[in-house]
Order: sequence, then structure tokens, then C-alpha cells
Amino acid sequence: MMRFYKLIIPKLSQLRKNADLTQLQVAQRMKLKPKSGQTFIARLENELIKAPRIDTILNYLDAIGVSWITFFTELSNERDKQEHAQIMTKVTLPSGPRIQSKLDRDTRLYEAKIRPPQNFYTKVDMELVKQKITLKVLKYLNTLRVDEKLIGHYLEFTHKVITVDKYAPLIKEYNISGVSKSYLTEIMNIALKIEHTEEKKVQAQKPITRQKARKMAHKYIQARIKLVPVENAVNRLLVEHNLSQSAYYTDYMNFARECYRAIKKYQGKDDLILKQKLVNLHRVYTEQGLDKEITEKIRETILKLYNVT
Repeated sequence: MMRFYKLIIPKLSQLRKNADLTQLQVAQRMKLKPKSGQTFIARLENELIKAPRIDTILNYLDAIGVSWITFFTELSNERDKQEHAQIMTKVTLPSGPRIQSKLDRDTRLYEAKIRPPQNFYTKVDMELVKQKITLKVLKYLNTLRVDEKLIGHYLEFTHKVITVDKYAPLIKEYNISGVSKSYLTEIMNIALKIEHTEEKKVQAQKPITRQKARKMAHKYIQARIKLVPVENAVNRLLVEHNLSQSAYYTDYMNFARECYRAIKKYQGKDDLILKQKLVNLHRVYTEQGLDKEITEKIRETILKLYNVT
């Protein structure tokens, strides 16, 4: 949080000046005593108050007419840019503005994907819970070989049981010929157990920290840089075969990346598995419409690049 304050406080003075307000006017709007209030605002703007209360900052923003949402959104975006810049300075990028721009863009997209949400909260997906309960109950009823005419009643009970607080009246409500109370009780237990399990899963969920996100992004760009020689070699091959504008260009590149990952994972560890993986990749991608001869040449190019015999 201290790091976040380092971004917040220096902006306050400029925002006040943009609003054409003095420190005294801001103090008055915040309903502070004139003399001590002006001193307080001066100390706040000059970062002399250690870790000011967040409600103080919000009151200050109200006093100068700045939207909380706009302010903190822009602040968060600025912090994201700073963290991105720090990540990129820790790696040595290949030469060439085009590839550097591409790596920078890919890293930004990855960072946006893994970035912790500003308002993280989760709740139980009741539709998913209902599906799981229904499947479990159907399996239970199937093992009991329940009459098909009664299954509808049991399923109706199943869906009701997770919406009520008192279960005894609900069980009593299903005083239907052929419907077993012991089955209803077991269905109730199944439903409550699954619902409880899903609630526990949600409670255990936590967003990744910004620190972890930075580490993940750093690992991503390092791995991404290692792919550049593969992409360059395959791009040259595709250009030679007039496929640089092909609708399958991205698919050819994805095939090349998959081959590279297989080589990095199995080379020198298990050549038999590596060979089988490459054969499977070739089969899968050609079945999706890629030219067999071109995919074979791509595979040979990558094998040669990494001295795989």
C-alpha cells in the first residue's frame, strides 16, 4: 500500500491547481479548521503525513471535484505501465524495432490477462451447482433402479432443497405414493454436500498478487524471446513458399511453436516420446488443413535449428 501512496500523493497538488483552488479553500471544503486545515493540506501534498487514511484522500478528491473512479482507474493504469516498463528493462530484446514492438505487445496482452482484478470477489455458480447435484442424484436413483415415473418428483425435490432453509416441511410435502422418504433424505444430503463443497472452493480462491503477476510476466517474456529464432526461420520458409499472406499463416506458426515446446521438453530426455509427439503434431495440424509438405519442412527446419537428429 505504501508504494501505491507514492503514486497518489504527488498528484494531489497538481489536481488542486488544475481545479484553481488554494490549500485553504480545499481545507474549508473538507470542513477543516482554516489555519490548522491549511497546514494539514500542505503536509499531505508534501508527503509529510505517513500513510494518510484513505477516507482523507477520498474527501480531498471530493473537495477538488475529481471523480474517485476516474482518479484510481488512471492511477492503476499508470502503475501497470510502470510495472510493464520494469519487466521489459530486465530482459535483452532481439534487435529490430518490429520484433521488439511485437514482443512488447505480446507481453502487454499477457500482463492484462493475468493482472489481479481491482475488485476481486467470487460467488458460487448456482447453475453449475444444480448441474452437479442433478447428475449425482440421477446416478444415485439409477443405482436404486427407481421407477422412471417417480424420477421427476425426486428431481423436483432436488432443485427445491437448495432453495429452502427448513428441510422437514419439504420432505413432508412429498407425501406421494411410491416416493421414499429415505431416498429424499439421501438426496438432501447429496445436494447439501455438493453445495458446501463448492462454497469451500470459492472461499479458497484468491487472486494472484501483483508481485507474482510481475514474476509470471518476466518468465513469459523470457520464454517468448527464445521463440524468436523459430518464428524467424519459419517466417522465411513461408515467405519462400508465398504463404506469408495465407489464411493458415498463424496455424503454421502455432505448429512451429508446438514443435519447439516438444523439443525443449523432451530433447536429451526421451527421444522416443519426442519423435512420437512430433509425429502426432504433424498429423493433428495436417488434419486441420495445413499442407503436409510445408508442415514437414517446418518440422525439419526446427529440428535442424536445435540439432535434433
